[in-house]
Amino acid sequence: MSKKSPLETIAEYRVSVKFTMWDVLLHLLKWTIITILTLGFGIFFWPYSSAKFIIESTVIHHSRHSLKFICHLSLWNQLGHILIWMLLSIITCGIALPFYLYSVVRTSLHSTRAVAVEEYI
Repeated sequence: MSKKSPLETIAEYRVSVKFTMWDVLLHLLKWTIITILTLGFGIFFWPYSSAKFIIESTVIHHSRHSLKFICHLSLWNQLGHILIWMLLSIITCGIALPFYLYSVVRTSLHSTRAVAVEEYI
């Protein structure tokens, strides 16, 4: 029996994302309302919530096994990053804001772990 190449092994995995356009619209509506109610401060939390929403909707399938991602972002962890990036955005007149989005993804992925799922979701 020959050993499979890494590319053949990777080809056996299938990634699926389990959300609908209605889920996305409700997510955006919820964060629009939160942003209005918090006079704009909620918009800094929205990227973390969106990253978590996408990460937790992702499932990896392989033969009879599946892995689901769980993102453990704490409010305090988000708040620390948000305060730093608010300050940097103000100091740099918004130039630091695109870097903030990359930081959100990095922070979200660092707070994520994969857990086994018994059956396909």
